[in-house]
Amino acid sequence: MGAAHGQGARRAPLLGPFLAPFLFLAPAMVLALALTLSAPGPVLAQDLPLAGISEQEAPAPELTSVVPSAEPETGLAPAGAEEGRISHYGPGFHGRRTACGSRFDAKALTMAHKTLPCGTRVKVTNLKNRRTVIVEVTDRGPNLPGRIGDLSTAAARELDMTREGFVQARLEPGLR
Repeated sequence: MGAAHGQGARRAPLLGPFLAPFLFLAPAMVLALALTLSAPGPVLAQDLPLAGISEQEAPAPELTSVVPSAEPETGLAPAGAEEGRISHYGPGFHGRRTACGSRFDAKALTMAHKTLPCGTRVKVTNLKNRRTVIVEVTDRGPNLPGRIGDLSTAAARELDMTREGFVQARLEPGLR
C-alpha cells in the first residue's frame, strides 16, 4: 500500500525554513499593534482648561462673519473678510518653529490663522481705532475658542493693541 497517512510519510513544514527564524517576532508585532490601536489620540490645546479659569467662567466664543472688502485698491484681492477677536503671541514663542516651517520672529509682521494657507498676506484692521497692518500667515492657531488669529508683537504694536492683549478686528486675506 505504500506510505499511508502517518506511516513514514514526511509532511512539509508549515512555515518553511526561511520563516522559522522570524517566528519569535510575531508576539512583539501583535503587542505593538495592540498598543498603537489602544493609545489615546493627541492632546489638543482646546481640550485643556484655561489656566486659572473654570469651564463655567470661560469666555463665550465670539461669532465671526464674512463681509465684502471695502478697499479693493490696496493691492490685495480678498474674496471676503473675517471679523472677530484677535490676540497676539506671548513672549515665549520667539525663535520657536512655526507650523509653516519657519522660526517665529516677534519683530516681523506675521500672524497665525487656523485655515488660511501659509504665505497668505492679510490686511488686519483694529476695529476700535481703525489702524491697519499687512501681515503674512506663518503659523497655525490660535487654539483658544473665539479667537480668529494671533499676531506677532510687531504687528500688535502697529495696531496699538499690546496693552489690551486682544481686540475686535477685520481680516482681509489677499494673494499668496
